[in-house]
Amino acid sequence: MTYSDFSHSSFMRTNLQGVDFSESTAYTIDVLENNVKEARFSRYEALSLLESLGIELVD
Repeated sequence: MTYSDFSHSSFMRTNLQGVDFSESTAYTIDVLENNVKEARFSRYEALSLLESLGIELVD
């Protein structure tokens, strides 16, 4: 799933174990509802994973 645009995509109770999301964009994945063990994410895009935990990052 590298270099993919996941705009308007929904992952719900999905097994994403070991999936490579490198360079993918616009995903919204709830880490509590989906299995993301050993999945790979680009550093800055992975910040969106914190949204599902209710975490807000500030500078």
